[in-house]
Amino acid sequence: MFLFLHQAHGLLYSFSIAPWNAPVALTMRAVAVPLLCGNTVVLKSSEYSPRSQGLVVELFQEAGLPAGVLNFISISRENAPALTAEIIAHPLVRNINVSSTLFGFQFMNSFFFPLVHWQ
Repeated sequence: MFLFLHQAHGLLYSFSIAPWNAPVALTMRAVAVPLLCGNTVVLKSSEYSPRSQGLVVELFQEAGLPAGVLNFISISRENAPALTAEIIAHPLVRNINVSSTLFGFQFMNSFFFPLVHWQ
């Protein structure tokens, strides 16, 4: 059973990161829920399968999704860590959707744990 809470953030962005190992299924999962909740999505493709994930974006566009609602970026492996951190730090990014467990743990360790003040 799934429970969804509608939290549209309007012109604020949901940043979705999809892994390489199941590019179509995990890309759909990464963008579908934020879109269904009424959010604008920026999808960062995996450096290993950008074309497969780009096809998913093209399918949404062909289905009539308005321009600018689903945005696709592809970053080289060398630039990915720095540019991903820059995107996450942008003030318009309010949600981060990570579809990879391993990356999710790495992401939490590098971005969130330094911000937590333990008492």
